[in-house]
Amino acid sequence: MFISSPSSLMLTNFHGVCLAAAFSLEQFSDQDFHALNIALPDNISRSVNKRKAEFLAGRYLAKLALSQLNRPEADIPSGDNRAPIWPVGIAGSISHHKTKAVCALTPAHSPEQGIGIDTELFVCEKTIDALLKTAVNRQEVEELAKAGLTEIAGLTAVFSAKESLFKALFPQVQRYFDFLDVRLVACNDKGFEFALNTTLATGLPKNSRLNVDCYWEPDAVTTFTQSDWVETPR
Repeated sequence: MFISSPSSLMLTNFHGVCLAAAFSLEQFSDQDFHALNIALPDNISRSVNKRKAEFLAGRYLAKLALSQLNRPEADIPSGDNRAPIWPVGIAGSISHHKTKAVCALTPAHSPEQGIGIDTELFVCEKTIDALLKTAVNRQEVEELAKAGLTEIAGLTAVFSAKESLFKALFPQVQRYFDFLDVRLVACNDKGFEFALNTTLATGLPKNSRLNVDCYWEPDAVTTFTQSDWVETPR
């Protein structure tokens, strides 16, 4: 099979559904879209197999998660920014690395409600310099070291956590913002606390605190956050 039977990922303080499954690019074919009853959009059909396999794995989990929330199963299209367009009343997030996909969904009480999930295999040595230039500053590296995280695990997790933050806050911000617009202020092996370096939206003023949870595997990390975990400055 292209994709394994999904399992539930239990996320702390999350009142929704999160599913994860392993998938194999080597076993993928376009016929898997039909087998899993997922529509193959025209723009995805012109993509390489890697992109098609990742899309199918994520959308398959999303359809199952909708069913578990007692919502009609639906194909999830992509917007201009490639982000999923969720049914009205649903906040969701999808992520994948080369062998695993995850999807988290929850009932949404407003269009600005967001959640963010990201899963990453540990970065390799040659990626470290790129992360230090684009995603993580020296002070954050020092925080990771104080928490006892190895350089590779810590940098992977911070990168992943910032990806999760971007996804969770995008419904409010409605634009791209930089990895360095948030800074790591505290961390341990359970998760991270960030602060905003700039005002991103009316409800996201400078110095707001944002929490992200970490879920570790031997060679990977999954991070998760929700927009209602934001603590605005008093």
